[in-house]
Amino acid sequence: MDNQVRGIMLGLGVAFVVLFFGLTLASLPSAELNFASILTFGLSFLVLGAVLAGLIGAIRNPPDEDE
Repeated sequence: MDNQVRGIMLGLGVAFVVLFFGLTLASLPSAELNFASILTFGLSFLVLGAVLAGLIGAIRNPPDEDE
């Protein structure tokens, strides 16, 4: 994969994480605190963690240049 395309994809991933995190935090004050809302916020943070783990792995381990 071209380095420029890889950089764009990583940038889009980071933008998604920042946007999703911001939207999740913005919805916290208006949410009723019940089991469903706590579960939803927990799942949102779990998705954020999974995407971040993938992004960090992609940043730390770039593909081999000879392939």
